[in-house]
Amino acid sequence: MSYLKIKVQTNAKQSGVVNFIGGVLKVKVRSVPVDGKANLELVDLLGKILKLDSSEIRLVRGFRSRDKLIELKGISDEEIGQRISINSS
Repeated sequence: MSYLKIKVQTNAKQSGVVNFIGGVLKVKVRSVPVDGKANLELVDLLGKILKLDSSEIRLVRGFRSRDKLIELKGISDEEIGQRISINSS
């Protein structure tokens, strides 16, 4: 089990990874932060990038904040870095 700090920008033109600096992943999502839509899109996006099922991704902290803490099951910290760098280049 690993944890990932994320800073989210909502209502963006495109969804995707912006950068991964200092242990914080910066992500843009197209959804607006209403009724948890941006959080759902974030989980879907992370699932695609990290090749994980949405049931393996859990939002631990930051339900109503741009700064979030995500719990990831079945992936190591090293694998997270590798998969993010592949998808952000």
